[in-house]
Amino acid sequence: MKKKWILILSIFLGVSLFSQTNKDLLFLEKELVNHNYLFHTLNKNNFKKIIQKEQTKTDSLTRWKIDEILANFKEFNLKTISNKEEQIIFKIKSINNKLYITYIGKEYSFLLEEEIIKLNKISINALKKIIKQKFYLSNTIIVETFLEQNLGRFSFLNYLGYIKNDSIDIVTKNFKGKITVSSSNLEEIKIEKPLFKNRRNDLWFWSYGINFGQQVYLKFNHILSGSHLKKIKDSLKWGNYKYAKTYHIPIQSTYNAPKFIDLVNKLHVKLSNKRYKKLIIDFRDTRFGTTYNLDFFISHLKKIKKLHKKKSIYVLFNKHTNGTSLKYIKSLQENFKPVLVGESAYGTYSDSNEVNIIELPISKIEIQIPIKHQQEIEIKPNIKVIQTLQQTKKGIDAGLNKCLE
Repeated sequence: MKKKWILILSIFLGVSLFSQTNKDLLFLEKELVNHNYLFHTLNKNNFKKIIQKEQTKTDSLTRWKIDEILANFKEFNLKTISNKEEQIIFKIKSINNKLYITYIGKEYSFLLEEEIIKLNKISINALKKIIKQKFYLSNTIIVETFLEQNLGRFSFLNYLGYIKNDSIDIVTKNFKGKITVSSSNLEEIKIEKPLFKNRRNDLWFWSYGINFGQQVYLKFNHILSGSHLKKIKDSLKWGNYKYAKTYHIPIQSTYNAPKFIDLVNKLHVKLSNKRYKKLIIDFRDTRFGTTYNLDFFISHLKKIKKLHKKKSIYVLFNKHTNGTSLKYIKSLQENFKPVLVGESAYGTYSDSNEVNIIELPISKIEIQIPIKHQQEIEIKPNIKVIQTLQQTKKGIDAGLNKCLE
């Protein structure tokens, strides 16, 4: 009798899960078919067939399965949104296409800085091929950033089937064995001195005279401004919370928002001094912002005569540079003769508010949908500079040092 009830309960739970999954899939289908511009590589009927095929499966719906479905659209900014509370087993840094462990359980701290050779007996090169087949990763740069953001997540490793008995097989240059899944007592690489670019991560942007006053350094953490915030609040009636959430910034920073006019005035004053030879603009790790102030910024820079000379503007960027910052770099290229320094960047020119967010009704998985088709672009540096782990640990900024030469 007991076995009979267990069987009935299992069937009931299976049917319930199947029904809930179907609700999410039908909701997703209904939302996406209303966006005609998304179907530039995928036929709507074929999309409906994909949904129908997924409805026949009995496994639970994860954000990774959703991303597999969305990959058929080949749309760069159409993807799920990660859960910040998701369990992390380890973190990695991709340098020259090699993956190094930067964050892991304290009992495995001896693996910090080690290069991962294999996971679950799969080589990293083979793993890259696997994820390129599953997800829309249109460039090697995006493969590397995808791995940095997701490889150490429990849900992702579990989705790949790499976690067995709460452990995962890992091979590095000096280690071969299992590490247990743990989300507590995590340890990261010890930084002896922070990089110069990270001195004021709490500010949207900041500038500083460096190298004995010979260069003006300008760092954009977020390309936002008080004037843009006011416009959004006045025209769209947004509150501070919605603005902060849309542009991925702490809400407290919106109450004393910096002004672009103050920034350009400071640049005018600094660069009118003969001792200042060049302007260094740093877009490294800059993903979020708006082009609202772009024309204003460029027009003021054009008034500074010395910036029209060769090697008077240096632009720093890396593989995490995306969105609005790419548009800024492109505009600087069109109006000046900047020297581009760092790693190649790949993405779209889109502002951070050019996506809508939907939530699946059952799984609560969030998905961002671009409000229009967005062209993908790549920007390559004139001078390629790769930051090593050892340089980062010691606070040596290889890219900035190259600009100061």
